[in-house]
Amino acid sequence: MKTPYRIIGLIVSLSILPFATANAQQGGAAAIEEVVVTARKRSESLQDVPIAITAFTEQTIERAGVERPADFISLMPNVTIVDSANVGDTQVSEELVDVRQIEVLKGPQGALYGRNAVAGAILVTTKEPGDEFAGQVKVGGGSDGLAKGSLRISGPLGETVRGSLAASYREFDGVYSNIYENAGSGVDYLEDTTLRARLMFEPNNRLSWDVRAGYSNVKGGAINFNAVFAIPAFNAIGSNFFADVNDHNFTFAFNVPGENEQETTEFAVKGDYATEKGDWTFIASFNDLDEYLLSDGTSATFYGYELTPACQADRATLNSFTRPDLFGDPVSPFLVLPPGAGNDFAGIYGPYTPSSCDGYQYQERSQKDSSVEVRFTSPQDQSVRWIAGLYATEIDREVVVAYGADQGLGFLRQPYIDPTGPNPTDLLFWDDFETSVIAAFGEIGFDIGESSELSIAL
Repeated sequence: MKTPYRIIGLIVSLSILPFATANAQQGGAAAIEEVVVTARKRSESLQDVPIAITAFTEQTIERAGVERPADFISLMPNVTIVDSANVGDTQVSEELVDVRQIEVLKGPQGALYGRNAVAGAILVTTKEPGDEFAGQVKVGGGSDGLAKGSLRISGPLGETVRGSLAASYREFDGVYSNIYENAGSGVDYLEDTTLRARLMFEPNNRLSWDVRAGYSNVKGGAINFNAVFAIPAFNAIGSNFFADVNDHNFTFAFNVPGENEQETTEFAVKGDYATEKGDWTFIASFNDLDEYLLSDGTSATFYGYELTPACQADRATLNSFTRPDLFGDPVSPFLVLPPGAGNDFAGIYGPYTPSSCDGYQYQERSQKDSSVEVRFTSPQDQSVRWIAGLYATEIDREVVVAYGADQGLGFLRQPYIDPTGPNPTDLLFWDDFETSVIAAFGEIGFDIGESSELSIAL
């Protein structure tokens, strides 16, 4: 098994920036940067916001090599995001392209961010197109087939229009390999293509429009699990049936390589109109997600396919006595027996084996959601500040979980396969549901002296 430690071999970056901008940045290098956050849906200095916030500025993102959500999450205590089954297990787990700042808010944030923010919120702010042409190209590579590259161009498209285009690509063979006959197939491989486009219109000094669109296609391994037995009753058979997970040398050996594909399309438009009494903000967005995964079944699915021809054939050639390279030494700890009346419905199957006795599993997740938000924000420089708004969203979601027989004839990637198909479905959960949400929110803050504030949110 390969070591999980990675070494990046090469990263090359080329930037094309206006000369005046570059000099200005150099001249201000010694100054302390003020971090401005939007945690309370208004621009404020980080030091003035009474919320537990961790902010990653553009400089921090660049220096720390933050490219995906897991990168900045790993820099924070008490915050974890885990893709346990597939690359799309967490739908925010996309390539971070063209990002200017990341804010992580800890604790309940439901007053301003609604029902899905009971534990906190993550705000990702992308870079605005500049007033002068600028471009940047990055390429990199490393061990285990890592190759990556990104491109960003931005600049004026007219007197009142600015635009930007960003693209990134990442390919990774994975740290672990499948040792079955298709040796070399990736277990945790990844291929990610992401595109982002943005236009900003400012017809006058009061009104501005911000239009964004994005597309992402991610392919990777799925159900990258492994296990040992820790069952006291099995200890009489041998000590290997009560193994210490920290001392076990895990291997991956399965005949259905896990595969996962997620395609996401996003569109959003934001309008801001400034008045003497405050700012009006309008936001509308649409997201379309389609995802599927295919992988091996587990632990022989309770002997459900024990007597199928495919399972009988595999037990004859891949049992633990003839292929210790796949299962380990006999009775250590998995025991796949040769076919025979006395061995049927006996033995101990491991999870995700190279035999067809464990069948396969297939999942789909499709979701379309649209939302609209309107809010009014008072000026920041007055002693009593407030914000009020309305929010509505429609979510249409379809979730499929299917299990079926692995007959060694390949797989159709669809929810249901009839009994005459190559991989007939035996168990199917198919849910289709719609959700409608309407919410009102608001917050009012009062200055108490020069250094304190009382805030009430609902």
